[in-house]
Amino acid sequence: MNFFDLFDIEKDLKIDKAGLKKTFYALNKKYHPDFHTQQDEEGQWDSMDMTMQINEGLKVLSDIDLRIKYILKIKEVNMDEKLNALPQSFLMEMMDINEALMDAKMEGDEAGIVNAKAGIEAFMNTLAQSFESLKKRFIFDQVSVEDLEELKMIYFKRKYLKRLKQQIS
Repeated sequence: MNFFDLFDIEKDLKIDKAGLKKTFYALNKKYHPDFHTQQDEEGQWDSMDMTMQINEGLKVLSDIDLRIKYILKIKEVNMDEKLNALPQSFLMEMMDINEALMDAKMEGDEAGIVNAKAGIEAFMNTLAQSFESLKKRFIFDQVSVEDLEELKMIYFKRKYLKRLKQQIS
């Protein structure tokens, strides 16, 4: 059983977070070990296992990056970072931002650091627009190989940009 089935929601990039939490609480109430103390040992282990799956499901489905990765996994898309190189043009632009950031840090140039952050934010915004466009046309059972590849690139670019952003903070 996958997390979408567990929470009885459609396999999609878009999630109703309020509905997800409501289902989480209902599932937790149904399966939490505290409500199964009278069961035999196997039943108690089963309820603990189910509670762990419910908690992990909430974590994955609530976080857009984890949800993207999970959908790609369900669709059996190869997520090996070594085999999924980011486009050279993206890496070159990131190298420019990295160099500007390093120079600004070494020189104590706050304006340069702010500019580097703005460059990262601009990339994040462009990526967000691409993602919104993909979300509108995304239908799990009918998604094309091209859209899955685009989703994978969005995932890896977001991951890269988040890591870069953390270095600045």
